[in-house]
Amino acid sequence: MKKLILKIYVKHIKKIWENKRLLIVEGSETKLGIGNDLFHNSISVRRIICPSINAYNKIDLIYESIISNVRKDELVIVALGPTASVLCTKLSVCSDIQAIDIGHIDIVYLWYKNKCDTVCRVSGKYVNEAKHDSKVIDIDYNEASYHKQIIFKVE
Repeated sequence: MKKLILKIYVKHIKKIWENKRLLIVEGSETKLGIGNDLFHNSISVRRIICPSINAYNKIDLIYESIISNVRKDELVIVALGPTASVLCTKLSVCSDIQAIDIGHIDIVYLWYKNKCDTVCRVSGKYVNEAKHDSKVIDIDYNEASYHKQIIFKVE
């Protein structure tokens, strides 16, 4: 039942960015949508890379990097743990920018696609819920294509 619900959820959530340009704001080890087809129905993806841990310490710099780099026709997708919720709220209150805190949908989607019954690690991605002895899902992706999507790094 859980897998059916997730399948339906993903089908509907993908409609949010269908035929849209995306600006993904994520941690340095997140690689949102890499190794799966989550964003394949979008027009384009650009990325702002942020610290993987303690991103809140850089929230003003992250906010300014979004304001400075977002295009009028882009939807901002944020995957930065608790910082994402605060950042999306600030963007919606202080600007015309539409931003979504996407949470862990990418990792959950990979678990679903790989038929994982428990929390698994994913090669090349940070999964804070996974233990070191967890099963590993290997993903295949083009590293050069991923790096071409990066437009800014918040250090």
